[in-house]
Amino acid sequence: MKPNCTWKASLFIATATIGVLCAAPTQPESEPETVKLFARESSVSVLGRTAKVAALTQSNGEQGYNPERTRGFHVEVVNQLPVPTSIHWHGLILPNLMDGVPFVTQDPIPPGESRRYDFALKQSGSYWMHSHYGLQEQQLLSAPMVIRSATQSKSPHWLFGSGRGS
Repeated sequence: MKPNCTWKASLFIATATIGVLCAAPTQPESEPETVKLFARESSVSVLGRTAKVAALTQSNGEQGYNPERTRGFHVEVVNQLPVPTSIHWHGLILPNLMDGVPFVTQDPIPPGESRRYDFALKQSGSYWMHSHYGLQEQQLLSAPMVIRSATQSKSPHWLFGSGRGS
């Protein structure tokens, strides 16, 4: 083969290979998991006396939300209370319309309805979520929120400082 033909053949093979690689199917990014938080009535007993309170829990009974910062914030608040509610994500840098302040940044969530919150997380650390509707915060409609950095483990050892997390 002449040197000029070899060079052209090599260029053709390289171009064809790049075209095939660019057209190859790729794995689609998985949809981020949405965690459902239920605002519901509950009770608490202290020294043998029971009081009616409100709770903000996941379907498995776990309180709060512990996302990894790089995966974003994906929550659906389901209002199982007999009255409207709203949840404020205390201390988070977020889009104003997701702030959870009733009649200011959003309408309250009516009984039996839900609202989705999806936004990028800009920080990690310990925060909390609570109602801004009526006296629901004082009725314990609140929960912890620990946003992990990409290097932190979701292990309870990291969460409670046993020294075994990263």
